[in-house]
Amino acid sequence: MTENKQIIRNSATGVMQFVVVAVLTFICVPVFMNNLGIEAYGIFSVVTVIGNLNFFSTFGLSNVLLIFLSSQGKCEESQKDIIVISSLMFVSAFIICSILLIFRNPIINYIIPSLPINTFNDTKVLYTSLVLANIFLMMGQVGVSIIDSCQKIYITNMLQFIYNLIYWIGLVITVSLGYGLRYIGIPLFSAAFIWSCLVFWQARKTWGKITLTTSLLPEIKRLVKKHLSYGLKVFISGFLGFLVEPLSKILLSVFFGQTYAAYYDIALKIKNHLISIFNKLLYPLFPYIAGAKPGERLNYIISDCSNKLLLGVLYISAICIFVFPVLVKYWLGIEYNSTVLLYITVISVSYMLLSPPMIPIYYYLQAKKQPEKNVYIHLLNVIFNLLTFFSLYKYLGAYAILVSNFMAYFASYVLGLIYMRIYVRYRVMQNIRFYIHTALWTILVIAISAVIKYFVPETIGDIIIYPAIITGLLIIFTRKGLLISPSEINMYIGCLPKIKNMVNSILFTKKQIYDAQA
Repeated sequence: MTENKQIIRNSATGVMQFVVVAVLTFICVPVFMNNLGIEAYGIFSVVTVIGNLNFFSTFGLSNVLLIFLSSQGKCEESQKDIIVISSLMFVSAFIICSILLIFRNPIINYIIPSLPINTFNDTKVLYTSLVLANIFLMMGQVGVSIIDSCQKIYITNMLQFIYNLIYWIGLVITVSLGYGLRYIGIPLFSAAFIWSCLVFWQARKTWGKITLTTSLLPEIKRLVKKHLSYGLKVFISGFLGFLVEPLSKILLSVFFGQTYAAYYDIALKIKNHLISIFNKLLYPLFPYIAGAKPGERLNYIISDCSNKLLLGVLYISAICIFVFPVLVKYWLGIEYNSTVLLYITVISVSYMLLSPPMIPIYYYLQAKKQPEKNVYIHLLNVIFNLLTFFSLYKYLGAYAILVSNFMAYFASYVLGLIYMRIYVRYRVMQNIRFYIHTALWTILVIAISAVIKYFVPETIGDIIIYPAIITGLLIIFTRKGLLISPSEINMYIGCLPKIKNMVNSILFTKKQIYDAQA
């Protein structure tokens, strides 16, 4: 299988997994929320911040393992890396989870200061279940890194699908049977345990038996230093990147109560599923970049991917702006429409416009021994979020979080562009034609859609009308040679002739295709 085909296969399975999980979430969230109640759901959303601890306790070592295994391949050094990082991750997971359990009560009181007394014990049980589940999620990251480094990301995608299936169906069954916060930790723990077992089994099957021809003991100090020096930078970057949304959720909980935290959590779930499209498509690039040599070709791939991502996020954002009102109305019900709609639209569109186009340079910096630059990107993110929120919350109330999140995303986007200029020689002026045509297309899309929105009453048909209009305008601009060229399509999916020909027939004229082949 060629390199391009392998990347496409990994991306395709990731997108398919995303679609199924998105459908599950779309069906399960209203059922889960209605059975549990909005206040209990708010408590659940805040406590599940613990669900992100699998990255915290690994100190970024799982990503470091992936980088080294991708660049080194199967060799003695890689075998030692697996053993050392597995040991470091187990120790860190054990220590941090022990601390979280020992200080369980004060932590719960801090993140949910207005927690009703009658729900404290149930919340404590849920918290404990999540901490224990994270031990398995943390250790499973070793197996994920091993599998992904072998460019078999489709396997981890399938295992992630199994995890999400157990997670969501388990939650819905639990609350539908009348069980509350105390018992919903059971399916969460079960999903984590089953997933980790499957991951280790597949990692063993993919990599093979770990055997050493030389002693590990004399090299432990060198290997630990090697991984911690790199891993701590990756960890700090990931930690800061993680902070914005959970911190925003906690700020809403502290200043405005669990209800707004629940609204924000719903918006995050929608945003995360939309962003998963790009993450699933692009993640296979990470091990590829880690194993590729720096040069003009890699620079071009990163720059061009960023441009195409900008076009992609504009396309999806435009659809979301005009389709979200009817989706929220029929999904959550009319009583949630105004506040949740605003949260969902602003959070989703802001993040989509400003974050995915920077994913390629983020991967590059992390894989090419510049992880501290990602630290600066995410640090700027956190600073702008906090400064903006505390400057505006007295005037805008709970809506200040929307402005602060946007400013955080925008600040990191600008710094990402600066790093693209420095490290991959990206020049905005060299791409000015693309930017002008993209801006014209965006303005035309918004203008036409807004006119239709004004004169045509809102119906369920909006989910067909607006995507059709926006897609039609995209095809028109492409056929005029203004956004994408056949040669660019060939570069990405030329290894799949049937799909390439189908895409070309939709997006381009016969003359454009002929000229590109000439």
